[in-house]
Amino acid sequence: MGKKKSFIAAGCLAAFGFGATAVSAQDATGEVSLWLQGNVPSFTLDDGSACDAGGTEFCAFTGGVGGYAAAEVGLANGWTLLGDLTLDFHIESDTGTRDEHALYGGVGIHMIDTSAPTTWGMFGVLGFGDAASDNDSAPLFLGLGAEALLNDVWVQGGGLLSVSDQGDGIENLLFVRAGKDFALANGSLSTSAALGIGDFEEGSGVDRGQWVQLSVRYDAPLTDNINWFTAYQGDLVNVVNNDRTLMHTVQLGISIPLGGGTTTPFSTPNFRAPITYAGEFN
Repeated sequence: MGKKKSFIAAGCLAAFGFGATAVSAQDATGEVSLWLQGNVPSFTLDDGSACDAGGTEFCAFTGGVGGYAAAEVGLANGWTLLGDLTLDFHIESDTGTRDEHALYGGVGIHMIDTSAPTTWGMFGVLGFGDAASDNDSAPLFLGLGAEALLNDVWVQGGGLLSVSDQGDGIENLLFVRAGKDFALANGSLSTSAALGIGDFEEGSGVDRGQWVQLSVRYDAPLTDNINWFTAYQGDLVNVVNNDRTLMHTVQLGISIPLGGGTTTPFSTPNFRAPITYAGEFN
């Protein structure tokens, strides 16, 4: 990743952290999370070849950083407006033979009705990225979805669509995601699972593929105002032309609730894997 892109990523992290703090000062609620991460690929095939049989993509450890910020504002008649931003970056450890950097960014806007017997809402997402392994940008994409809280389980479903002719990534993706939180020791355990299917060839071609994500995160107090967390995220991307990888991501970071923290269970999904990996898998 070049100096310009690194500067943009660092600037975005600083900007959304400052912005969320400013919103908190105006009596909104929210949170800011920052983390370090390590990514270990497995189960990889590159055009049908495994890593130990000559395959070169998604075969090495990558380290990176990430950030998440959310701000929530109560509106009239029981409606809540939630906005959030995810930035996720990792860099290849062996740049002499591979260029497996990846940058993902997504901005989500949620309108949630908390007054009905069932809490539900609609959301939109605008995202961008740099494709892993291709030294190329992923296309700009838009997504729409719906979400609901059913007893203690939240569910989301929707779709993504590429809206730019430049770049290298997915054409479209339909997804469903669900999760539940549990109290554990002096903290909380958050779990979620997602499934997506779509066309991983941006442009006129068609490469059908699947995305599966499993995530577990444990949060606990570090100080009166700061929490620490550790998390695991597994992303399987499988494309029909004998390309696939299972990326294991381990995170360690801090989370800072602002104004009491967010109250709704929803957040915009992290689409890093299907957005940035598709550039290599089509």
